[in-house]
Amino acid sequence: LCSNEIGDIGAQHLADALRKNTTLMTLNLEYNQIGDVGAQHLADALRNNTNLIALNLWNNEIRDTGAQHLAEGLRNNKTVTTLNLGANKIGDVGAQYLAGGLQNNATLTTLNLCSNEIGDVGAQHLADALRKNTMKIYFLLAMIISNCLAKQDPPRILHGIFSDSNTTQVYYGSLNFDTQNFDIFNSLNINDIGNPQRIKYAVLPLTYDPNDDVIYMAAPNNDNRPILSVINATTGILISTFKSISNTIISLQFDIFQKQLFAHIETEKDNVTLLAEIDINNGNIKQVLATIRDSKPTHISSYCPICRKYFLMMIEDQSFVYTGVNTSNQGGVDWKAKLNYSPISMKFDYKTFTMYTTYVNTSIRYVSSVGILDRTSGGISKNVGIISESPDVGITSLSAFDITEKIYYASITLDSVFPRGISYVNVENSRSGLSFFPKTQYNSHVWFVKQFVH
Repeated sequence: LCSNEIGDIGAQHLADALRKNTTLMTLNLEYNQIGDVGAQHLADALRNNTNLIALNLWNNEIRDTGAQHLAEGLRNNKTVTTLNLGANKIGDVGAQYLAGGLQNNATLTTLNLCSNEIGDVGAQHLADALRKNTMKIYFLLAMIISNCLAKQDPPRILHGIFSDSNTTQVYYGSLNFDTQNFDIFNSLNINDIGNPQRIKYAVLPLTYDPNDDVIYMAAPNNDNRPILSVINATTGILISTFKSISNTIISLQFDIFQKQLFAHIETEKDNVTLLAEIDINNGNIKQVLATIRDSKPTHISSYCPICRKYFLMMIEDQSFVYTGVNTSNQGGVDWKAKLNYSPISMKFDYKTFTMYTTYVNTSIRYVSSVGILDRTSGGISKNVGIISESPDVGITSLSAFDITEKIYYASITLDSVFPRGISYVNVENSRSGLSFFPKTQYNSHVWFVKQFVH
């Protein structure tokens, strides 16, 4: 039942059902705006429920009062072993309430409190409760493991594929926004992985799998057939290559939770493309999820691992069409929405269910901006930041999004003065900055932020 705007009234009805439930063992209510009142209803139901084992309340606007109610429910509950309260607004007081409830609970083994507002005082209360609790409880506290990140880079570090004047190899490495330095980890022969400088679309298809710490990349060989490469994301060492797909791979996306690789692929027919799952063991097409007809493809894409949708920007009748394709339930095109603006790039924030997009705001002197895409209206619902107010600064499709720091990075150009640079916009507070690289020897083909956020 995740992402359904159930609210506190809906939570009350569910709580009534839980009191009589004798079969349901797992309940997922993440992203439902349940709040403190809804948490109270569910906590009351936990007192008497004897079947529920796992309850997921991730991102539900639960504060200290809601935590207090849930703590009271935990005191008497004998079955719940997993409780996910991550990404709420629980502070030190709420942590103290939970700690009190844990001292009398002998069943709970996993409690997720990451991305809350718990400080040192709250952590101390929880630590004290652990000493007194006879069961082994695993806490995921934001202040201890840095907001649920695994394999997380320091802020303002972009990984990517780069090239220079050498025509036989490209490089895997990182780019530091603050110091303007490139750190090259390994060189890769284009005969092995294909040539990123021969790609048909503006951005090299690449996606990151944080579970195995590898990237999947697709580049054409000399015959313009794609080579799908698997590369270690820490060392840059080539692990394997696959050459079983014959048509151009337009974009790649990896589902970090389902551990599935998806690709948007051209066919032999103009304006007909496939959205397919790729077998990560052999590089073959595992299943075709959708055939998209009468639409000219673009490289612009993003992905939601929670709702399991592959987002595409297509072109129909000279207009951009925002398209959602299901990667679960036998696939299929879920919707198409004609846009009233021209997107340059887009990145989906699955923590807030928000699609951010770069575009040129022609209503205010051609200002380069980052905005929120509204599928219903087909336009920008809110401008969240300005990349540059200068008409001389252009933005390109090369971009990356830091889902933890809420920073949207976009490549910028300034002809005849500085050939390339990076801009950033914090989508929460609209802070922005530019960094030009006048002396760099490297060209960027794709960027990504190396992180895994639960």
